[in-house]
Amino acid sequence: MRPRGSYLAAALMTAIFAAIILTCTSPSSRRSPERKVAEKYCASCHKFPEPELLDKNTWLNSVLPAMGPRLGIYQYLGENYPAPGRGVIATPKGTFPDEPLLSTEEWEAILSYYRQNAPDTLPVPSRQTPEDTTRLFATHFPAAIETEPGTLGLFIDGAAGRLLVANASAGTMEFYDPSLKLQKKIAMKRPVVYIEKAASFTSGRKNSASRPEAGENYLLTDIGTYFPSDFKEGAAWTLDSSGNPEKLIQMLGRPVQIRPADLDTNGTTDYLICAYGLFDGELAWYSSPRKKYVIRKAPGAIQAEISDVNQDGRPDVWALFAQGDEGLYLFMNRGGRGFEEKRLLRFPPSQGSSSFELQDFNDDGHTDILYTSGDNADFSLILKPYHGVYIYLNDGRGNFEKAWFYPVNGAYKALSRDFDLDGDPDIISIAYFPDPERRPGESLLYFENKGSMQFAPHWVPGAAAGRWINMQAGDLDADGDTDIALGNFTASRDQLMKQYPGKWRNTAPFLLLENKTR
Repeated sequence: MRPRGSYLAAALMTAIFAAIILTCTSPSSRRSPERKVAEKYCASCHKFPEPELLDKNTWLNSVLPAMGPRLGIYQYLGENYPAPGRGVIATPKGTFPDEPLLSTEEWEAILSYYRQNAPDTLPVPSRQTPEDTTRLFATHFPAAIETEPGTLGLFIDGAAGRLLVANASAGTMEFYDPSLKLQKKIAMKRPVVYIEKAASFTSGRKNSASRPEAGENYLLTDIGTYFPSDFKEGAAWTLDSSGNPEKLIQMLGRPVQIRPADLDTNGTTDYLICAYGLFDGELAWYSSPRKKYVIRKAPGAIQAEISDVNQDGRPDVWALFAQGDEGLYLFMNRGGRGFEEKRLLRFPPSQGSSSFELQDFNDDGHTDILYTSGDNADFSLILKPYHGVYIYLNDGRGNFEKAWFYPVNGAYKALSRDFDLDGDPDIISIAYFPDPERRPGESLLYFENKGSMQFAPHWVPGAAAGRWINMQAGDLDADGDTDIALGNFTASRDQLMKQYPGKWRNTAPFLLLENKTR
């Protein structure tokens, strides 16, 4: 899956802290001794979480108690603080300090700062209400109904007229034709979260961005376990159209995306891996099953895109990190297996970064960023006014500024294509942590590009029929327009499923939106 897919809100109890988007704090509170202590310890390894970004109750009864063990605070005033993974073999040594890193008085100052400055409730954002339901798509469900749908991975192979569905609940890989007739089912017994065509780089030319040759094989990302851990149980697989799987790389730490590339431009296939992990993760690449090169050592690598940014013949890497120190990075390929890091955007932890896509929205020849935040599988499962779909425009010098935002509770992925074939990029988004009671339609929204950075929101049929964790685009029926496949994943044990235990049971494992433009 993503990630877009993508992955995995339910599987990722990621953020130990919480916050996002800086809002107004009074000058006096910014100069207070308590804030100085909070900044010292709460901004030592990530962006400072402003108190206005969560309500008082969430700070004091959930987020700060979860932060305590990171600072060596396991008990305060008789309350035992949670320390997920402490003492488990798979937890990296040193994740939690044996002794407190601060005094009792300093911890009390941090608690006091958030107690005094956090709001009682968060504001409800204003937004343009969709006026109608788009007629652009026809909704199609497969015949199968499942008690707990578990679709994590999806891929539309337009060239073959084939939809691949990775069913984690059943442990199968399923092949469907454009009419959603099941062609083949393969027992994989693995939780596959991301699928794309396998590519072979065969040019053999040095110092060139070798062009891949894609056959009938598929590259599968096996996360190992979608529940939070640092166990090295993930793997990269290939799967041919006959259904024969072959393991390429194993013992990966909860990978959520594996991509083929010729990163060292030697004419052979390398594999770029987003190993999300829990406390221990990394963005790395393999030139062979046993030869690994780490680009950035940090948990939360959730998605990567590959492009030759400076046209020097070497593939560069864009990567989104969604754990702890959240942000979007560009890694420039300097040759010799080395990359130079540039941070493009930075967010406080629990921003809930969930996906990004590269697109030129204002037609100026520069790459812009479509970004979503909404991963709410953490210690602050509340509706957040900063969750939603964003566009950051490139100023031509590699600096990015927010140009558009639409609030969507729990936004999990957005794709930009010219869906209506009028010559400009539109947007479609999904939300894995929506507001089922007040805004059930926000689970799936279509934004029509009206020009001048204006996007008109529309409801989409079938939005509330599943809990969408993945979304992929492609021309499944080969009619010249872009169709959409959505994965329904309810086999989660997160707080939203506990809050609505029967909400998405006995539903279809996936949804196909057939584009009716042509």
